[in-house]
Amino acid sequence: MATKKLLVSIADDALADFAAVVRECERAGLHVAETMDTIGVITGTIDAAKLDGLRRVRGVRDVEDAGTATIAPPESDVQ
Repeated sequence: MATKKLLVSIADDALADFAAVVRECERAGLHVAETMDTIGVITGTIDAAKLDGLRRVRGVRDVEDAGTATIAPPESDVQ
């Protein structure tokens, strides 16, 4: 199955237990790349087949594709 790059938002009422939510996300299959406890976000990758389990982790508010951003080169007409 395909691997997805994700942003996981933590619910406000679970921020005090941020580390525990991160551990539960890992148990659900998330390979954590970065944790940003001050804003309540985790980034990482997961097998697409495990997404539903990640969404059911207590304290997870939202799971969304990380997506990709690109910037046009300086010499481009599009700015």
